[in-house]
Amino acid sequence: MKKLLVFSCILIGMITNAQTNRFFYEYKFIPDINDKTDIKTEMMYLDIDKNGSSYYSRDKYIADSTQKADLEKQIKAFSGSININKREKPGQVSYRVTKS
Repeated sequence: MKKLLVFSCILIGMITNAQTNRFFYEYKFIPDINDKTDIKTEMMYLDIDKNGSSYYSRDKYIADSTQKADLEKQIKAFSGSININKREKPGQVSYRVTKS
């Protein structure tokens, strides 16, 4: 019984250490320094795991995921041509910041 308890604690510790933590931020920025009244807002993700962190746009992530799923679907049902469609607004922040 004691061995089972120790094994369970070790297993739970390994599982919780392998997870990625995701935080949500509202990013406000002014794209044109001459027009300070035009404040843009975008939701951003911050993913932190044991290898580093990554900060990127939620809208861009969703648009990329949707486009990737559509492309994989077309590849599976290959009919001789592949159509790549741009979705609605893929986000205003197109860059990604990573730290390892």
